[in-house]
Amino acid sequence: MTDTNTSNLHTRSSAAFSAALASEEIENIPRLEAVFSNSVNVEAEHEEECLNKFGASIHSSYSSKEAGRIAYSCISIQHYHLCEESVLTEIVDSDGRTLPFGEVGAVLVTPYMC
Repeated sequence: MTDTNTSNLHTRSSAAFSAALASEEIENIPRLEAVFSNSVNVEAEHEEECLNKFGASIHSSYSSKEAGRIAYSCISIQHYHLCEESVLTEIVDSDGRTLPFGEVGAVLVTPYMC
């Protein structure tokens, strides 16, 4: 990574965390614009270490094989934005009825496919 013009790193957050820890042994680690991670929860410790070592926060997305990309992390706050243009995401009760905002239930994702 030290001999390239790499500006982004695409990997799991745990691998980015390991790379950040290993970078303590290497001089002149390049600064990154972003670290992208897919379909895993980003631990606060991983985020902090990548920010400290690479100067980049972790941007993650949540997806499934059946529905594709469902949501992506927000740059400015610790929340996800739903991909409303490609999937309908609902929180439902045990009978499949949509619950009001803030209620706890099961996640039901319906992809918009032709």
